[in-house]
This record gives sequence, C-alpha cells and structure tokens, in this order.
Amino acid sequence: MKNTRKWTTLIALFLALSFFIVACGGGDATDEEPAADDATTTEDAGDEAMDDEEMEAMDDEEMEAMDDEEMEAMDDEEMEAMDDEEMMEFEPTSVAAENCDYGGKISSIEAVDELTVVFNLCKPDPAFLAKIAFTPFGIQPAEWLAETGGTGQLLEQPIGTGPYMVQEWVRGDSVIYQRFDDYWGDAAFAETAVLRWNQEGAARLVELQAGTVDMITNVSPDDFATVEADPNLVLLPNASPNVLYLAMTNTFEPFDNQMVRQAIAMGIDRQRIVDNFFPAGSEVASHFTPCSIPGGCEGDSWY
Repeated sequence: MKNTRKWTTLIALFLALSFFIVACGGGDATDEEPAADDATTTEDAGDEAMDDEEMEAMDDEEMEAMDDEEMEAMDDEEMEAMDDEEMMEFEPTSVAAENCDYGGKISSIEAVDELTVVFNLCKPDPAFLAKIAFTPFGIQPAEWLAETGGTGQLLEQPIGTGPYMVQEWVRGDSVIYQRFDDYWGDAAFAETAVLRWNQEGAARLVELQAGTVDMITNVSPDDFATVEADPNLVLLPNASPNVLYLAMTNTFEPFDNQMVRQAIAMGIDRQRIVDNFFPAGSEVASHFTPCSIPGGCEGDSWY
C-alpha cells in the first residue's frame, strides 16, 4: 500500500508540474547598415570559452579558477587571486559559510597563487561553474572591499576591468561612460557612451527614427516589421541573458531520483510553450545559464 501511495503521488506531481526551461530572445535596433541576420534568430554563433578565465572542476566539492592572464584594473592595480580571496571572505560581504549546516554554499576560498583560486564547497554543486559566470562574482580589489564593503559606495562605484569607466550617473535618467584609455584589450571605438532609460518601447523607436539616439534595446516584436521596413534602420538579433525555469528540489522524494526529474522534463512539450506563450525569437534553453553568456552552453544539455 505504501508503494501505491508513492506512485500515486508521483503521477499527481507529474501531471501538476509544468516544467520548462526557455530562453527569451530579443532584438536591438540601430541605424547602422543592415546585416544579413534573420530578425527572429536569437542564438549567437559558436560556444566560446570564458574569455579571461578557465574553469576547472577538481572534484565534486572543490572548484578551481585559473586566470589566463593578469589584467590591470582602473586603479592601476593588478587583479590578483588574493583579491578574489579577500573579496569572498571579507565581512560583511563574505559568501563563505561559517557553518555549512545552516544553508551555506561555500565553506572556504583559498588563493593558491596569484592566478589560482580554489573554492571549497559545502556540498557538490554541478551548477557552481555556471553560477559564478554571473556579474555578482566579479572580482573587486581587496583594499576597495575593505574601504567600502557593506556600504552603497561599493555598488555605486565598482572597480572593473572594462573598456569604459563611469563619468556621471543621474539616477533614473542616464549614465555617461568615458573611454578607459588604459584598458587591457582593444580600445573602445567611441570616446563616450550615454545610456538613457525609457520604459515606453514606442517612444524609444520614435527617438531612433528621429535620429536623437543611435541605438535602442528591447524592441517590441510588434515593431520588428516597422524597423525592417525602414531603410535607415536595421534590426540586430540579440539573445537575451534570461532563462525561465521551474526548479525541483532534488533532496526530497521522488525528485532525488534523476530519472524522475528527466521523465518530468521529457514529458513537457517545451517547444510548444515557447511558440505559444513567449515573444518571437524565443527558444527552448538547454542549460542553466543562457547561451548569450560566454561558455553558458558548454557541455551536455541538462535534460
């Protein structure tokens, strides 16, 4: 009788769950020369490795990050592995758990040398490498963390290694970026870049058509035809960095069985969901991270 109840519960859960993983694609419009890309294509060509670091799994509970090259930060200091260690362990911004029994994810972080950092996990996490590809894991100098950690200044004045630096920020209106001439890579084309916010898609398109802006993002699918019909504009397909999913807790029965999770995933027509409920250009995702993130779709599909 006990087994019967278990399978009855499993069937009910299977019918109730709508498990899907979809990546929503969008488009950017610009007044540059038209490209040959199809307007509904959202997949970037090729699966490239992460540009500045190679992620290597040492075992189930130990992950190692190795930088391919040192980069110079905007404060003229080298971004060393020790900065990564200090960034993770400095209070109150630490992500290391004092006790793994209370929901901690990372037990400790060790700087092996200037280019190598080892993350010791509280328990195996197959998604760990994908997780640290996101922005919150950006490395900050240890001294800057010590000075600004726990304050809004750390968020408002981050130190990075990109081709631009913030010149002015008008909250809710715009951000002005100034080219960083000591950038470690190829110099940025424009000396300044101004980003302005406008929640109205139609208003953004009007500005683009009037020539008051050079580019707009998040073009509404309803406006694709309008942009393509304008000889002065071009629609640039751009994969959105979003993945929508319904997660299952794999520490409880029956979801602790990988085959059960796979069966639920395979029983859902995800392509039909994408075609009927998501914007044009969306596609079924295959990984926890979007393919628009470098290295986000490396390896086998999850389910």
